[in-house]
Amino acid sequence: MIEGKFATNEYSISANKYIKSVLLMVLSRWWWVPALLVLLSLILSTVNISFIYVALILIFIIFPTALMFIYFHQSTTQESRIAILKKTIIIGNDGISIKFAPIERIKYVGDEEQVEKIVPKPIFIPKSDVKSVVNMGTYIKVYLNGGRYKFIEIPFNEIKGNENEFLAYILQ
Repeated sequence: MIEGKFATNEYSISANKYIKSVLLMVLSRWWWVPALLVLLSLILSTVNISFIYVALILIFIIFPTALMFIYFHQSTTQESRIAILKKTIIIGNDGISIKFAPIERIKYVGDEEQVEKIVPKPIFIPKSDVKSVVNMGTYIKVYLNGGRYKFIEIPFNEIKGNENEFLAYILQ
């Protein structure tokens, strides 16, 4: 605990884990659309056998392409950037402050390598932009306003201090 605030160690979430969370949220909400289309195609295949091919095209071409579009759309959001960069999150009464670790980039000048450090700007999320906080077992998910799939994951093992005090503080 730092000055009445909770902080995390420096951590990041892999892009794979972040996109997996987003895709599970999307699929849990919209699972019925592909299921209905495939079921409808299979029912219509009793009238015309060609609808089996339509069902196979939906399963193996259309739905993976739709998931790819969701993947690329979600990978360009600010939440994706927050998830994959190394960061420290500080939670206080006024909101959530995210400070990023410097990113090392190798720059070549002639034949020489030079390491350049880029420090991303910190992000502040006011408490009014926090829609809800959910305890997921090994991490918490902080849902933000402005869209259904905007969230920040904070693993419990990265929290400095007592996890129970942190949960009581953030869930209030």
